[in-house]
Formats: sequence, C-alpha cells, structure tokens
Amino acid sequence: MDAKDKAGPDCDARVPGSRGFIHQCLRKGVVEDGGKFYCKQHSAAGKKAREDKFWAKYNSDTEKRDAIHRRRMAEVSACAGISTSALEAGAVKELVEALNTASGTTAKHLSPIDKGVMFYAISPDSWRRIQAALARIEGGG
Repeated sequence: MDAKDKAGPDCDARVPGSRGFIHQCLRKGVVEDGGKFYCKQHSAAGKKAREDKFWAKYNSDTEKRDAIHRRRMAEVSACAGISTSALEAGAVKELVEALNTASGTTAKHLSPIDKGVMFYAISPDSWRRIQAALARIEGGG
C-alpha cells in the first residue's frame, strides 16, 4: 500500500485547467456522495453552503441598497423646487424650526368655528420667522 492509498481516494470532480482543458481535481476526496468521493470544495454540501452564504450576503446588501435608494428618492422629491444654495444655507431646517415654534409654544387656540374647524393665532415674531424661511427657500438662499 503506497502513500496515495493511505491518504484516501482522489476527488472525482472535473475542473477546468489553466489552458482550458478539463481534468480531475487534485485534492483528496473526503466526502462521499452517490458512491463517489469529493473534496470539501466540490462536495454538494460545500457548494450549497457557499451558495447559501453568497445569497444571504447578496440579499442583505440588496436590502441596504434599496433602503438607501428609497431615502435618496425621498430627499429628491422633498427638495424639488428648492435651490441648492438654499439647501446648503439650512433654509429647510430654519423653516421646520419656525413651524415647530409657531405650532407649539406660540400657537393659541381662539375658538371652534364652522363645524369643528379650529383657528390658531400665531405670534408676529413666529410669523416673521416663517415668512423669512419661506423667502429663503423660494429665493434660493
């Protein structure tokens, strides 16, 4: 019995060589499948494990890319009509802050009118901040 027989049978997989010829895999067969021996790389379980790992990563990456794409599309839609200089100057943030101030602490309830519609009074300072922020957005900065 020579050293080759002690190491186990050769892998029965056929693989492409460096010059395009098909030859038998040079590794030792360690997994038996259907009466043939295969190395870990060419065994059905090894191939399945690699494919499962690949597709899990691919699907995870795809979900991340889709989430980023949805975010970018929402940003583009939300900023349509607003100049780049106004965005860079922080006009949207300023408008949001002005609206939050107006709707929060400075808004005062007057009276219910016309089938439950409510009207609110906004302080002159809040109103000026809202107008200034809108002017920056519409005027480009």
